[in-house]
Amino acid sequence: MEYQRRAHLRLFSKRGDWPQHQSVAAVRGREQEEQEILEKIRSGGRADHIETVRLSKTGALLQIALAVSPIRDRNGVIVGASHVAREITDRRRLEAANAQLAAIVEYSQDAIVSKV
Repeated sequence: MEYQRRAHLRLFSKRGDWPQHQSVAAVRGREQEEQEILEKIRSGGRADHIETVRLSKTGALLQIALAVSPIRDRNGVIVGASHVAREITDRRRLEAANAQLAAIVEYSQDAIVSKV
């Protein structure tokens, strides 16, 4: 648990404190997204691989893949949520660059020669 806390602080927290029952990393204008995720969890569902944007501790926008699952007690009552966020900012940048290069090649009238 301490490792997860340090990882969360390193990625998202603006200060050294641990967030208490609030989404400190939510981006303004995405509050509805947070509410939809919470409703899924409250109804017993999961939020798998949601690609969204969050704030880093420096205030920079990070693209993340998010998965949230309910945590249940021994009676099946939902008592919390497990939250896993993976940063995909670099992957998204690479995908955009690849798409741009592919478009250049596809629409090019000239031959493109490469030295390998």
